Amino acid sequence: MKPNTRKFNRTTFASAHKRPLAVQFAILEWERTREQVHLLLGAIWRFEAYVVAGYAAFFSVITTRIESEPGDINKVLGFIVKPDLMVFVGLAFLFIVAHRLTVEYAILMRLAEYTRHLEEYIYLNGSNHPAPVGWETFLADNRPDDIGPREVSKYFTNTRNGVIMLLLIHVLAIIVIHQTTISTWLTEGSQFIHHHAFTQE
Repeated sequence: MKPNTRKFNRTTFASAHKRPLAVQFAILEWERTREQVHLLLGAIWRFEAYVVAGYAAFFSVITTRIESEPGDINKVLGFIVKPDLMVFVGLAFLFIVAHRLTVEYAILMRLAEYTRHLEEYIYLNGSNHPAPVGWETFLADNRPDDIGPREVSKYFTNTRNGVIMLLLIHVLAIIVIHQTTISTWLTEGSQFIHHHAFTQE
């Protein structure tokens, strides 16, 4: 059952004037920060949905344009492009998407950290705890850019796994497009190894 956050917010606003000034500030900052967290989460989820839908359309175009011979030139949306070039463009876009998601989730992690700092101060009613600073001051000392992709992926594993799956799909698409070339390479390689082994004997 979801908590009634509106009722909790009204309660904190109503009782804020009865508390020390620094605690009142912390309560108001907490409420604003929580709103920012919800807005950012909504933006991230919409962005991820658009990315998934975009890639679904992208690969459907590729699969309908790939012909039996690898490397054939196909006309897509009025332009003359090769399927493997389309895949490499999609791969480059995937790295841009991964970087953007890392930035967004790093900001979310800083917001969560700031929220925890405010909650500790509010629950202790300001006793034996450093007074909270504003969001801008906190952000200056705790930049989202200082959080690396590895740390972000450790906390948001589902997004990391989704990016890895898209990467594997790109690799699979490249293999399918060049299956004849790869098959030739493997055949020539096995023949070379076989011939080399018999020559040594």
